[in-house]
Amino acid sequence: DAAGVARNTITYNAAISACGKGGQWERALELLGQMDAAGVARNTITYTAVIEAIPTSELAIARELCKEATAKGMYQVWKRKGELDLHNLSAAVSRALLLNVLYEYMDGERTITDLTVITGQGHGSTAGPVLAAATRAFLTEGIDPPIEITEIPKNPGRFVVTAAAIRNWIEKQHLMP
Repeated sequence: DAAGVARNTITYNAAISACGKGGQWERALELLGQMDAAGVARNTITYTAVIEAIPTSELAIARELCKEATAKGMYQVWKRKGELDLHNLSAAVSRALLLNVLYEYMDGERTITDLTVITGQGHGSTAGPVLAAATRAFLTEGIDPPIEITEIPKNPGRFVVTAAAIRNWIEKQHLMP
């Protein structure tokens, strides 16, 4: 381009990440659209950077991006039936994926069973168990209505959302205006 910088996945990812760090999430979405127009492929880093740029008040947009990325084979988080492994993902991506899974249950795209969520215990994080706390807080405080989780006492890196809790959340969703 005119500035002498090649427009490729790496440069777009860097620009999107910079937008996120600067609080310019709408610009990050514009760059994502420009990638398509320029024929530049998106990768997991692209989706992660955009999702991390989006404020929690715009979680529906993040959910749609997670849905798109998952359909393209990114975010391989299902280890076994009913086991969602988020421990290598950011809190923002984990929130969007969790919300997407709940909507898949609600829309009948996924059979409702107990859902074991793996966050890890935070050993690999310099800031401690950030993801474990963030995912629990998201489900119990960050969505409306909140969803009940069941702790696994011997493993703080996992928790369960029972099938009954999922059904209860879906029922409350249908009652909301």
